[in-house]
Amino acid sequence: MTPLRDVGAPADKICFFKGFEDMFKFKRLFYISSIINDSDIMTDTQSLIHRIIYTLRCPAIEQFYKAGYKYIANYLMSASAKSNIEHLFGYKKYSKSANIYELSGMNKHQLELVDKMFKEKKKNPNGPTYIHSGLTYTPRCIIETVRFVAGVKNLSSITDKDSDFYFNMAKRMCNIHSNYHKFLHFVGIDNKVYTYYHSGKSWEYMSKDKNIKLLTPEQNEKDRKNLLKLMRLQEKTDKKGLNEDIFRIFSDTLNLFEQISNANRPDIDLYACKDVNELHRYHNMLIEINITDKEVRNKEEQERLNKLAAKLYDQRKEKFEYANDNFSIVVPEEMNKITKEGVYLHHYVGGYISRVAEGRTNILFLRRNEEIDIPFFTIEVNNHNEVIQIHGLYNRWLGNEPDAVKFVIDWIHEKGIRCSVNIVLNKGQGYSASSSKLDAKEYGLEGKSYV
Repeated sequence: MTPLRDVGAPADKICFFKGFEDMFKFKRLFYISSIINDSDIMTDTQSLIHRIIYTLRCPAIEQFYKAGYKYIANYLMSASAKSNIEHLFGYKKYSKSANIYELSGMNKHQLELVDKMFKEKKKNPNGPTYIHSGLTYTPRCIIETVRFVAGVKNLSSITDKDSDFYFNMAKRMCNIHSNYHKFLHFVGIDNKVYTYYHSGKSWEYMSKDKNIKLLTPEQNEKDRKNLLKLMRLQEKTDKKGLNEDIFRIFSDTLNLFEQISNANRPDIDLYACKDVNELHRYHNMLIEINITDKEVRNKEEQERLNKLAAKLYDQRKEKFEYANDNFSIVVPEEMNKITKEGVYLHHYVGGYISRVAEGRTNILFLRRNEEIDIPFFTIEVNNHNEVIQIHGLYNRWLGNEPDAVKFVIDWIHEKGIRCSVNIVLNKGQGYSASSSKLDAKEYGLEGKSYV
């Protein structure tokens, strides 16, 4: 181990030592020696002293570790354990006298599921469990979602089978939106759509014109049942062997539903879909309504979005544009070009213009140089520099155009963008990937998950 410098006292003077050897005068260090010497979790010598201090202060860390949940212990010892326990499990105030099952409100099987999530984060820091905002999940968000949908604070009261279902579905849901509130809405008597927003103290419902509806126990229970309906629909779809992401399709469908003006919004219940085909039918119907609706929207909104997008155009152009003799990656300058792209290719990119203009995501055009003004494929790259999707006519995947695949791979490498191999090689059509793919070996991607 790298020799450590002499360390002074922390601000609250709870402990004081000089040098690493002197620390072992503290009797409890012998009890946590197995944690200190675990190379799987103790990888950062720079923070070692602080982690030891947190472990000494919070007996629960040692309890989690000795019970076999060492990745939860690792998370808790990386910051103030007391506040992290309350923040992570959201169940009760921290108490030194409580055991780990009382603190977490979970049983052994559920803690194993949480520990596995932290292990995945530790082993694959760039994977979907990495803790940052955006299209990713965090263990805390999963726990919040499970607790809400299950309708209980103490999760240990539900069975292992139900726990597996809730945790699995919550991970898939939170990979689309990091907060389950994003899947919830209701339509008021004025045909306004109300969605969740956080007031700083609590979650409330608000319409686009800032009309606020306080959350009632009745609406809260209805929300819980609606989220459960989505999870059951995903389960039903999986059992049929269909490779469809219900949560992503629903998210896009809900976004379409919200964008339609109150006068033209159809009277439908998106949560009542009996199968994925019905959800697709609603999705496609709302695209058509949106196209018609957008034609009558006032020019002021279009000008507002163009002004916002103009501030980001030069930055995006430098960051993303790229070309060779045959293909080009183009950054759209005006937001109506994104709308036209969606209409021409018969996919939903037109619904992304607000997010693009406000800098929440990036939409790029892949074009053939000989037909530079004709839509070919559309690319979404999020603000973490990750390709989310590449789709062509009727949501065809890039693998259907082998000539373009090599160019896109070169662009990804040149610009330092992260992209799943499946996105560039898959030959499917629609939201979900198919089993048909190009030969990874031909593109130097054999055995790789990312380009």
